[in-house]
Amino acid sequence: MMPLTVTWDDPEHTIVRVWGHDAWTWEDWHRALDEMISMVRSTARRVDFIYGSAPGTRVPRVQSMEHYQRALRQLPDNAGIHMIVSDKAFARTIMAIFFRTQGETLRSQFQLAPTLDAARARIHQQRLETHTAFVQ
Repeated sequence: MMPLTVTWDDPEHTIVRVWGHDAWTWEDWHRALDEMISMVRSTARRVDFIYGSAPGTRVPRVQSMEHYQRALRQLPDNAGIHMIVSDKAFARTIMAIFFRTQGETLRSQFQLAPTLDAARARIHQQRLETHTAFVQ
């Protein structure tokens, strides 16, 4: 199994799920990012993202902002919101730093959810509120 798996989370191909296993590197992240970009480009529909990891997964912490910023610049225009599945204080801290350095406008694009099901529910709710259930 790859340290980062990238799959469609729904049969309609409107949510990409990125899930970490064991330890992964920034090289693994950029391979996953290439796959994500390819998947998003395969449809004209809005595509949202869910990121999470199995218990015990080790995430590289060195230069993380640089890699995430690069990812945002590369995503196609039909990329939607980004849900991070975590109930850890570290994730909240990283998100707070990210918003301070990147601007509050990104706050609506990135959210934390405690579970995978909660992330799916929040995406569904956001789509209903913005009337972008299947297209953007």
